[in-house]
Amino acid sequence: MDLIEHYNRNNYFGIHNNLELTVLNEGEIEYSMLLEKKHFATPNLVHGGALAGFMDAILSVAAFTSVAAQNQRVATVEFKINYLKPILREMKIRGLGKVIKKGKRIIFVQGEIYDDENNLVATGSGSIIPIDL
Repeated sequence: MDLIEHYNRNNYFGIHNNLELTVLNEGEIEYSMLLEKKHFATPNLVHGGALAGFMDAILSVAAFTSVAAQNQRVATVEFKINYLKPILREMKIRGLGKVIKKGKRIIFVQGEIYDDENNLVATGSGSIIPIDL
């Protein structure tokens, strides 16, 4: 089993939060997340922390796909999220992540989150560190 398969089977955050991963290319992924009532801050508004957790997953897994072949894992050093539009109901959202620059010590990644009508609801960027196993 390769590291990506191992990650999918053992990613408890992803399992608990209904995440589904598609690797598009090395350093480029698509994630989906089924938003349910447990992700809401109020009866009609998704909690920003749910979207931040999703963005962290988008960014870190995009970076992970760029180093998994070298038997490395990753950890988030920092990330920023910009909320552009609220999500007001349960739906399946989609996230795209892409490595912008892969350095020896830091991988810079950008991400986007879209609602089920393909409206951009959040953008993010982050610095991810590769870790030798």
